[in-house]
Amino acid sequence: MRTKFSGILTLFLAFMVQMTFAQSKTITGTVTDGSGLPLPGVNVIIQGTSNGTQTDFDGNYSISASTGDILVFSYIGFTTQNQTVGASNTVNVKLEAGEELDEVVVTALGIKRKQDEITTANQVVKSEELTQAQNPNVAQGLAGKVSGLQINTTNSGVNQNVRINLRGNRSLTGDNQALIVIDGVISSSQVLTALDPNIIEDINIIKGANGAALYGSRGSNGVFIVTTKKGSGGDKLTVAVNSATSFEEIAYIPQRQTRYGQGWNGEHVNYENGGWGPEFDGSLQPVGLPQEDGSYRFFPYVSLGLSLIHI
Repeated sequence: MRTKFSGILTLFLAFMVQMTFAQSKTITGTVTDGSGLPLPGVNVIIQGTSNGTQTDFDGNYSISASTGDILVFSYIGFTTQNQTVGASNTVNVKLEAGEELDEVVVTALGIKRKQDEITTANQVVKSEELTQAQNPNVAQGLAGKVSGLQINTTNSGVNQNVRINLRGNRSLTGDNQALIVIDGVISSSQVLTALDPNIIEDINIIKGANGAALYGSRGSNGVFIVTTKKGSGGDKLTVAVNSATSFEEIAYIPQRQTRYGQGWNGEHVNYENGGWGPEFDGSLQPVGLPQEDGSYRFFPYVSLGLSLIHI
């Protein structure tokens, strides 16, 4: 009888031990990369189930699991790692970098293609290249970074107008500028230069007549496909401050002659804008067309740089 009772007690204790091991507990930990930096957004899933969670901004996670469960840690660009839950309630994981993802290129209408799928001649300029020298506009940021690109400034000043040509001119009378497309909308070089380089994600430059296959005849001179940055959707607010200062000064002022006055070929013509009349002598001369009563307005025949006297 005593032996039978001992056997029952042993089975009961074994059952209780099994129940204890099968009891769920809270597992916490931190997921980092190879350099020890926390990884936010890492997927943590119990293998064979749909139960899971994600790491927060600091790489921390918390999940309810049982001893013996296998936790699967997965993150884009890193090798997936499995960890078995043991007696400890803390499981820290260091993920190793996996294979690099193929570069994605934005083509017509915002369609994304892998680099090896593009059959046209193109070049992608990233945001880091545009802003590495704190250039005040995109045109200056592109200078020297794209083969075959020619940027001509048509007027100087704060709001510069530029002409953007790829691989030279193709027409003597037509427009030779490349087509500018910003976030899928056809734009102009003036709008491109007005954009802050810090808000641009990348620029895909399609060279030559290959752009006509995507954008028609307007893309035959090449296409600049500009993609601006979008919100990252993070939980925390991020503020970035960038500052750049540029100074300009006049290189030279064109010289003007102050010897000859209004007219042509040495003769005074009071209604012409020519500056090759007779020499200034200080006499009163009619200027402009006659008034309603037939009279003229007279001014001293002197250089404006010497006298502004009105008679």
